[in-house]
Amino acid sequence: MQHLYLKTALLLLLTLLLSSCADNDFYQQDALVQPGEHDLPPAGTDSVWVVAGRHYERGWLHRLFWGRHHRDSWTTPVKLPVFDLSRVNGGMEVIKKGGGYQTSSFHLQDSLGRTYAFRSIDKDPVLVLAKFWRPTFVTNILRDQTSSATPYGALIIPDLAKAAGIYHTSPTLYYVPTNDTLFGEHAGAVQGKVFMLEEKFEGIADTLGMFGDVAGFEGSDDALRNRYETNTHHFDQKAFARARLLDVLVGDWDRHKGQWDWAAYQEGPKDIRYKPIPKDRDQVFLKMNDGIIPFIATSKLMARKFNSFGPKIKDVKA
Repeated sequence: MQHLYLKTALLLLLTLLLSSCADNDFYQQDALVQPGEHDLPPAGTDSVWVVAGRHYERGWLHRLFWGRHHRDSWTTPVKLPVFDLSRVNGGMEVIKKGGGYQTSSFHLQDSLGRTYAFRSIDKDPVLVLAKFWRPTFVTNILRDQTSSATPYGALIIPDLAKAAGIYHTSPTLYYVPTNDTLFGEHAGAVQGKVFMLEEKFEGIADTLGMFGDVAGFEGSDDALRNRYETNTHHFDQKAFARARLLDVLVGDWDRHKGQWDWAAYQEGPKDIRYKPIPKDRDQVFLKMNDGIIPFIATSKLMARKFNSFGPKIKDVKA
C-alpha cells in the first residue's frame, strides 16, 4: 500500500511539473540598475551600474533544492563601461552574427583589422533541449542553473594564465544601452544586456606582443587536419599540457575544439609548431554541488562533467 501511495504521489508530481509551462518572461529586460533599486555612488560619464542577472535571485527553499550557486554574483551591482560600437577600439563594425546555441554573439572588427567575439554573458540554453521539453518546466530549470557559472570568472583567467606561461585572451565586459541601434537589425539581441568583448586570433592583424615571431593562426579544425595529413605540422605538447592543467585547476569543463585558437610558428623550411590559445572561459569556477538536486544530478554516475570547483580536485576524469 505504501508503494502505491508513493507511486501515486510521484505521478501527481510529474503531472504537475509537466503541466508547468516555460516562463517566457524569465529574463530581465534591462541589466541597468534602476532608480531606487540600490544605493550606489555615481558611475561616471562613460560607465553605469548593472546587475548581470537579477532573475537568478531566489529564496532559501529554492536554493536548498536547486543550489545557491553564484546567484550573489549575478545579483550584485557592478560598474561597467558602456559599449559604443562607433568608439570602442577606434570604432568597430559587425562582420556577422554568431551561431551559438546559448548566447547572443557577434563577430566584430576594429579599424586596424583586428577581430573580436562579442558574446552575452547570460545564456538561454533552451535550444539544447529536445523540442518536446522546450515549452515545459524543464526550460525554467535549465535556465535557472545558468547561475552555477560565475558571470565574471573569465576576467580572472588572464593573470593566472600569464603566471603559468600560457597564451590567453584579455576579455572586457560592457553594458549595451537599451537605446543602442548601431547593431541594426540585431539591435534587439544586444539592448540592455551585458556583453563580453574578447579577441579572436585569425590573422597577423590580430597579433599581440605575447606571441613573439608568430607566422599566423589556425582554428582547431584546420590545425588538426594539417597535423594528420602531413608530417610537418605538430602541436607543442608541453604547452598544451600546461593549458589543460590550468583548465583542471579552475574547473573549466567546457573545452571543446571551438574553445581554442592555435598560434603557428615556423621551425624550418616546412615545419610548423602550434601553441594553444585557450579562449571563451565562461564556465570556470562552476558551482553545482550546493543544492540537493544538482548534487545528485552531477554525481559520478550521472552528469559528472559538471564538476564543482573547490579547494580540492576530487574528480580529474570529470
